[in-house]
Amino acid sequence: MAEDAKNEYSRCLVEFNKQQHDHHIRLIPDLLNTSQRLALENGNCFREVVKNYCVAERSFRPLIGKNTLNFFFEIFKQNVLTTLIRRPSM
Repeated sequence: MAEDAKNEYSRCLVEFNKQQHDHHIRLIPDLLNTSQRLALENGNCFREVVKNYCVAERSFRPLIGKNTLNFFFEIFKQNVLTTLIRRPSM
């Protein structure tokens, strides 16, 4: 019986060592490689989004500038009119 337990322990130890070797030699490197690949893909995707944003912003910049200028001109015009209307007559 002691010999059977010793053989069983030896077999379990060999199996555990195989699993540990597989874990450290294959599974962890695969996990790290996958993680690195996904991080690089994420970076590439973000780079494309920023590039597309810059292209779109460049095409809309003149329109935004014109509308902003018109907006501030209208505010200035309203302030001038309001000031003239509120000014008491002498």
